[in-house]
Amino acid sequence: MNILLITPGINKTFNDNYHSYKSIADDDNNILAISNQEIVAKGGDLRKDKEVEIDGSLVIHRIFKSIREQQSFVRRFLYKKKLNNLVSEFRPDVIFCEEISNLRLAMKIKRELGVPIILRTEFAFDADYPYRSMGRLLKIFKNPLTGDRLASAVGGLIWRWAYSCADSVISCYYEDALKQPEVYNTPFYYVPWPTFHPKEKGSGSFHRSI
Repeated sequence: MNILLITPGINKTFNDNYHSYKSIADDDNNILAISNQEIVAKGGDLRKDKEVEIDGSLVIHRIFKSIREQQSFVRRFLYKKKLNNLVSEFRPDVIFCEEISNLRLAMKIKRELGVPIILRTEFAFDADYPYRSMGRLLKIFKNPLTGDRLASAVGGLIWRWAYSCADSVISCYYEDALKQPEVYNTPFYYVPWPTFHPKEKGSGSFHRSI
């Protein structure tokens, strides 16, 4: 299977989920990761990674210089030709999209190639804790007049939009599995956050939500 991974940063030293992707790639799959060169190390330090990295059948192209570039429609447009060439040559069977901030890019590729999107988020949206999953964005809507109500309403709309755009959704936070329904016939899954060297493979680690 050819898996297109769109992620806001991937590095074998600082990102433990790198080893999960490497394990999937080693199991007779090809992974093309589209990412950025900006790596947030433990403690918040910013580092720059090399643009191209090949680790067996896991190939990483950090075509964007920063996370902001990757999330910006205007900046992404500057890399359109290079991105299109990479994706068209790779011919993905599925898009694995890390975080809602990368969903618009995943949707663009889906429209062009007709492949499904799996959206992975660390925290699904929870109206009781609206700033947990989209904190920096939703805090814009927090004010003395409405308190958290407006932020919660906007967060709910964004989350329903994300559900409707994805073909399935994964969260790595265990409590989310008890709260998330199917929206627009989009299934929700809870998958535990990977350890440094994941020992389990395949569907055995997937738990369907109630």
